[in-house]
Amino acid sequence: MRIRWLTGPLLLTCAGLWACVGGAATHTDNPPNGAGDAPPRADAAVEAPAESFENAAAPFFATYCFACHRGQRQEGDIDLSILTATNFAEHAELWEEIGFQVESGGMPAGWGNKPTADEREAFVAWVNARLEATQAAD
Repeated sequence: MRIRWLTGPLLLTCAGLWACVGGAATHTDNPPNGAGDAPPRADAAVEAPAESFENAAAPFFATYCFACHRGQRQEGDIDLSILTATNFAEHAELWEEIGFQVESGGMPAGWGNKPTADEREAFVAWVNARLEATQAAD
């Protein structure tokens, strides 16, 4: 299930349920409290996906995006090098647009390398999971 809405000029995309793409995670890292499992931690719903920015987004960007969207070369005035592991929430709208563009096949554009369907799906699933975690934190 996919939910789309319009926020400002951007068409934003968010995967409705992480479980729908086969990536449901359970939070079983709470220690037992003697009377069954401990109640869920307050931050359990906002944990980021297990795979890190450095392992999921950074290699994807380096391989498929930075030739056109980094530093002095900023096609569409988009510089992806500003995105880091610690500023995801600050740039959530940009991440939503990135997820939409990659999922729809709009990006990467041009003559360069193209991700495989599996690479594209994994990257979009990671972005959508991070977006869900960010929205839950708000």
